[in-house]
Amino acid sequence: PAEYVKICDVYGAGYFYIPGTETCLRIGGYVRYDIGVGDHGSNDGVNNVPDHMNAGDSHDTYYKQARFTLKTWTGQETELGTLKTYTETR
Repeated sequence: PAEYVKICDVYGAGYFYIPGTETCLRIGGYVRYDIGVGDHGSNDGVNNVPDHMNAGDSHDTYYKQARFTLKTWTGQETELGTLKTYTETR
């Protein structure tokens, strides 16, 4: 069978060779999405949802928040020694 991803264990677990190079790459990160609903008495960064059944009552609220982080690590050997990089994008 063809080997599509060549494992690189020189720099630790999770690394693989970038095809056509001797550079090792590791990719990680996370996605988080929060939703909340409830009766809040203030408008501290929370969006009001009008209650059509009880006109005038604006205490029904909700909030949404999303987070995404992409992390990359690379490693390769150069004439001067090991070159490593780390990036984190939020």
